[in-house]
Amino acid sequence: MWIFEIVRRMNSSKLSGYLFFILGVSTFVLGLFVLKDTYYFVEASANAEGEVVSIVNEDGYFYLKVEFRDINNNLASFQSNGGCSPSCYSENEIESVRYIPGKDSEPRIDTFFNLWFPSSLLLVIGCAFVLTSLFQIKRLNRESI
Repeated sequence: MWIFEIVRRMNSSKLSGYLFFILGVSTFVLGLFVLKDTYYFVEASANAEGEVVSIVNEDGYFYLKVEFRDINNNLASFQSNGGCSPSCYSENEIESVRYIPGKDSEPRIDTFFNLWFPSSLLLVIGCAFVLTSLFQIKRLNRESI
C-alpha cells in the first residue's frame, strides 16, 4: 500500500523529524497564546448566572442560546460558539457565564471545556509532536553512526 511506503520514508528521514519538531513547537506556542488570551479574559471578566433559553440545532450540533443579567441588571443574550451532539444541556438549565462588563466581547459559559480545553489541546498536541520528533531524530542519529 502506498500509505505504508510514505510512513516508512517519513520514519527514515531526519527532515521529517525536524519538520515535526517545528510543527510541534509552533503548535505549543500557539497554545501558549490561546492560554494567555483565556487567562486575561478570565481575569477581566465578571460572573453571572445564565439561563439556557433555547437549544439551536445546526447541522446536527446543538448550540445554546443563553440569557443573563449583567452587573448593571441589563438583560444580555448570546449563542454559544461550541456545539455538541447530542445536546449537553437542557432548556431552563442555569449555567455560570463569564463576560467582560462594558464590552461587546463574546460571553462564554464558565466550564473547563469552553474556557481551557482549546489551549490544553494545543499544548498537549505540541508536546506530543516535539517529543515524537526528538525521539525520531535521536533514533536516526544512532542508526547513522
